[in-house]
Amino acid sequence: MPVSAFIFLISLFAETNRLPFDMAEGEADLVGGFHTEYGSLKWGLFFVAEYSHMLIGSAVFVLLFLGGWNPLPWVPLADLAAWLHVASYPIILGLLSIGIFLGKVLFFIFVFMWVRWTVPRFRYDQVMTLGWQKLLPLAIGNLIVYALAIAAIQLHLAGWPWWRWPRAAPRPWRSPSTCPAKSFSPERHALRRRTQSLSPSRNVSTFRRSSAA
Repeated sequence: MPVSAFIFLISLFAETNRLPFDMAEGEADLVGGFHTEYGSLKWGLFFVAEYSHMLIGSAVFVLLFLGGWNPLPWVPLADLAAWLHVASYPIILGLLSIGIFLGKVLFFIFVFMWVRWTVPRFRYDQVMTLGWQKLLPLAIGNLIVYALAIAAIQLHLAGWPWWRWPRAAPRPWRSPSTCPAKSFSPERHALRRRTQSLSPSRNVSTFRRSSAA
């Protein structure tokens, strides 16, 4: 789900008020807001809240898109434990899973700081354009595509050919098993042959063929 991860990561930067989306800091001026109105412990609480958002957002991103405590999304922890021969040691296995999870979270905290050092700040109109005209239609389209793909896979696993238009069910009187009057019977066949042989129109056509010959 690379598109979903990309949208979620950009939204995470905007939610934590980090560069390039720190509109709360640069709304009026770079020296305005809580930078000049607060000091000491009250000023530090703002940054504690910001870094708490970074920590929680990175943990949620790791759980949703990077496999959580697994080494990779497609490599489970059991395979790594079997390769390291620690599957029979639950304490070591628990510490290993915690270390993998915290390592991924710390890597994303570094990504947050790296982007803050690298990318310049957006203007307010650029942020609104990016959110409403780019990310929102992309997120809705991505949701629709995944919903249709999941529905098609489930119908295919259920045995229904979703790529074909459903045909109408056969009429019940066309099936010999559901209509006893249409089933084959030797007596009815012999009676039908006898009736056809006694028909006047059939005798006349037979006489004409024999006369022509």
